[in-house]
Amino acid sequence: MSSNTDVSLNPLGNYTNGVISDVAAVVTTQALDTCKTYQLSGNGLPPPLSTIANSIRSGTGIPPLRHLRNGVLFNGTLANCSGAVVQGGLPFLVNGMLADTVARNRALTKGEQVGIAVTTGLFTSTMIAPFERWCKIHQLLGGTAASAFWSAIKTGSGGLFKAIGPVALRDAMVSGAFFGGRPVVENQLEGLVQDRRKREGLASIIMGIFAGALSTPADKINVLMQGDIVNKYPSTLRTAKMLIQNDGIRGLFRGAFIRSGFLGAYMLVLGFGERNFRNYLPSIFHRQ
Repeated sequence: MSSNTDVSLNPLGNYTNGVISDVAAVVTTQALDTCKTYQLSGNGLPPPLSTIANSIRSGTGIPPLRHLRNGVLFNGTLANCSGAVVQGGLPFLVNGMLADTVARNRALTKGEQVGIAVTTGLFTSTMIAPFERWCKIHQLLGGTAASAFWSAIKTGSGGLFKAIGPVALRDAMVSGAFFGGRPVVENQLEGLVQDRRKREGLASIIMGIFAGALSTPADKINVLMQGDIVNKYPSTLRTAKMLIQNDGIRGLFRGAFIRSGFLGAYMLVLGFGERNFRNYLPSIFHRQ
């Protein structure tokens, strides 16, 4: 049985718990996600943060906070929340089902936990790509959620399913870190942190930062390809080649700091939700 899936929940319960937890994580960290997307795309800070930064640098002081309403910090929220039916629910469901299959009468080894988690990320990544495409266009090009969705559909070169390759690679790392690496780190922290909740939260942050840095090249390619509607970045290999030619290998990791911070916060909220929201699910979601 997976150490990340409550044994009292049935598959529908695991799926529902994952969706709820992911929506909570998305809403909490959406502004960080947009900042990460802008950094990885090479556009600096998103408005209105860029306006505030320029005002401070020019010596005019911090502008009124009402300017925050005029920015794009929360663009992509609808796409990401919609994507929770895949990115949130399916990993919890598939991870639990694979864990049940591999280890019916014994505890999973650390290697099995990581292997199952990586498999989960690869399996679900193809289904999350359309929501990611919708989100990136909304974040980088603005407009409404509806216009961003239409732009994603009508553009060529893969349309909604553009950049499946880097999405699969990124999600395999992230899923492996959350479902496989996080419980391993929790075990290692037992002698240092006595409080279980603090230990779980710290493990989530550590693995989020680690996975964020490790998966930055894949996510950078993903952001450039999915935010592209003029076919400047047509394929994974050509995009990677362009990045390396312009900035060298280190160009692939430009933006790793903000991505690591975002994913650390995201996994913290996701782990908290996974542990606590299931307690409020009705009996239909419990194993009989």
